[in-house]
Amino acid sequence: MDEIKQEPVAGASAEPSKPDPKPGDVNGDGKVDFKDYIASAAKAVGGAYQEAADAIKEKAPEFAQKAKTAAESVKDAFVDVAETVKEKSPEYIQKAKDAAGNVKDAFEDAFCHKAPADEAKSDPAAAPQTPDDTQPKA
Repeated sequence: MDEIKQEPVAGASAEPSKPDPKPGDVNGDGKVDFKDYIASAAKAVGGAYQEAADAIKEKAPEFAQKAKTAAESVKDAFVDVAETVKEKSPEYIQKAKDAAGNVKDAFEDAFCHKAPADEAKSDPAAAPQTPDDTQPKA
């Protein structure tokens, strides 16, 4: 992880400060005016920025380690799932083949059942029709 570069901020102090509601002559121009209020606010912002940068720099290794640990946990979980799938796949493949065979058998039983040959010979209605039999006679 890249280290955060800290450059000094003009007017920044080590401790953040609040803008002075009635600052003195902060910018040294001999009078207290709007520019002094802006300079006072800039000083406070600079201190807050420095404090935030220090906190980030301090906590970055901790957060990086937490992210690394989380990534390793996800990797381990993925490897475990992959191993389980590899281990169980022959069993599941066999179950799928068995289920497909059962479906085939059930389909044949339901839709492809043919009458025994003896019944077809004795029943005149079951005799095969010829093309002449299907045409109505006039």
